[in-house]
Amino acid sequence: MRNLVCIVILLTRLNCIAQFNLVPNASFETYSACPTGGSQYFKCTNWLAPTNNDVDYFNTCGIGTYSVPLKNRVALLNARTGGAFMGFIPFNGFVGLNYREYLQAQLNLTMQNNKCYLVSFY
Repeated sequence: MRNLVCIVILLTRLNCIAQFNLVPNASFETYSACPTGGSQYFKCTNWLAPTNNDVDYFNTCGIGTYSVPLKNRVALLNARTGGAFMGFIPFNGFVGLNYREYLQAQLNLTMQNNKCYLVSFY
């Protein structure tokens, strides 16, 4: 019975595909300088804000309201992993017509046709 269990585990492991995060600096931990004010997304390595809007970078080394944890009128916000996160508005019709803030980064590998990818945000 013990040999059968080992064989089943071995066969199961052969069919598994390891996870690989295609997003560079996914937790925003690598940076060129600590944030000292708003719209300083560019201090975080590998990330761009193509709309040139007010994407904010928060880090444990940040100053004042751009440090982590962030305490505002609504909540106490911590980074999910590590000590950094970004703040952006994907869409807000109240600020202006079709106002958007978002980030982009070049992936570590090219995505392949007919493959499934899991994307998650926190």
